[in-house]
Amino acid sequence: MKKKFATIFNDFENVHLTKDVGMIPCAFTMLEGYDKSVIFYWDKKGKDKKAELNEVVLHPIKARFRLFYYLKLFFEITVGNITALNLYHDSLQTVLFCYIAKLIGVKVYLKLDLANSGCNILLERSKSKSFINRFRIKGINLATCISTETLSIFDILNKNKVLKKDRFFQIPNAVLKVTVKSKPKPYLERHNRIIIVGRIGAYQKNHELIFEALSEVKTLNGWTIDFIGPIEESFKEKIDSFYKKNESYINIVRFLGNKNRDELMDIYSTSKVFLLSSRWEGFSLALVEAAYLGCYIITTNVGGAVEVTDNGNYGDIYEEDELAEKLRQLDDSIVGAGYEKRLTFCQDTFQLEKYSKIIAKRLG
Repeated sequence: MKKKFATIFNDFENVHLTKDVGMIPCAFTMLEGYDKSVIFYWDKKGKDKKAELNEVVLHPIKARFRLFYYLKLFFEITVGNITALNLYHDSLQTVLFCYIAKLIGVKVYLKLDLANSGCNILLERSKSKSFINRFRIKGINLATCISTETLSIFDILNKNKVLKKDRFFQIPNAVLKVTVKSKPKPYLERHNRIIIVGRIGAYQKNHELIFEALSEVKTLNGWTIDFIGPIEESFKEKIDSFYKKNESYINIVRFLGNKNRDELMDIYSTSKVFLLSSRWEGFSLALVEAAYLGCYIITTNVGGAVEVTDNGNYGDIYEEDELAEKLRQLDDSIVGAGYEKRLTFCQDTFQLEKYSKIIAKRLG
């Protein structure tokens, strides 16, 4: 009988199909010996129907109350012959499912998805002597395979012996090849374009920093900047103010709004530079996708920056006060240097198919 892999993610939406929540079960569907994977989620309004999409079964659990949701979910796991559960974060729900899975003989792959703040909380919890904190740490350690995305967090948790060494791995966010239709263009065919992707104007993304750097630089010498994503209402006044003070950028700094996945992948594959100004990130998937499709990465030192740039060998990690100078120095001699080697590194390192096999081997 084939094995069956199932992800539990309460607030699932279709947009998650091309994030780790959707790509990981899709990758398991493609593995030899595995049946079509399932994504369980909580349908509070009772409107969704069971469906198959992107090689996975979307299975809403219809329930108005949390207790009923858990009971129905437990029933579906049991009668559906689920052999492996994929859980996210170190929440109390995750801990409870780790205990339940142990009781019924179901393996668990736990993807912690931690930023630095979450790592600190987990570290404090591991040192606490309270019953609930011990209960939670013990529960997490019942998972068959546990991963975190960044090397720094992996090292911290390993050094402090928070998680069992034989089941704890560093597995970066990665790209599932079948979800990307675009192919990276050769460097000489790419546009002199810098792209910024995300919620434009969100505090976390710190896009004000880019405006400040551009105002200082004054000219981009043939480069354009495209902001891609929904614009926060509160940020629109800042955009107007930026243009009033910097009229020369009106046709150079552009706001393109939302793009569907295929359009965004095309933009990645034809642009030269991906710029990230975030104050923090867990492990930005946009960072991975841009690098995977050949963009040179210029980023603040957030989660994923070290991994995607190979500690600065294949990109640039900058301090906030350095961005203006980085933009001044922008040139093909920097951005295009070692393009093929960089592309090979990113496509080999951030390939989800490879990591799904590692996880599957651990799950047995």
